[in-house]
Amino acid sequence: MSSPNTAPSAATHFNLFRWDNTECLLQTEVVAPKRPLPATATHPNSLLIDCKESKATDLQIVEYFKDSLIGVNPRPDLQYLQLFFGSEKIAKEILDNGPHTIDNQTLPLYPPVAFSPNAYL
Repeated sequence: MSSPNTAPSAATHFNLFRWDNTECLLQTEVVAPKRPLPATATHPNSLLIDCKESKATDLQIVEYFKDSLIGVNPRPDLQYLQLFFGSEKIAKEILDNGPHTIDNQTLPLYPPVAFSPNAYL
């Protein structure tokens, strides 16, 4: 290491903190939005599907969530579909049990803006 009077050399600076010294320990796929979520989608009993990123049809989505879905709010102008469930607890359980797949493709499913993490990994 360098002494307090000398600057660190290129050979010693950041030797430990380099990408080739890192390892990913994540066990599940991180599903994060690729674009902003609609600011008006704030209902705690809901989840959002990014229709721009999903190849699933409306019928497939309704069939997949048929046991817990109580309503939908299509937003074709923003290419989002807001799904409504009987309670906030049900919506959270569905999100926590993800990622969900339809036809072997991960469903881009997100919590409403008010309940989203401030930053996604």
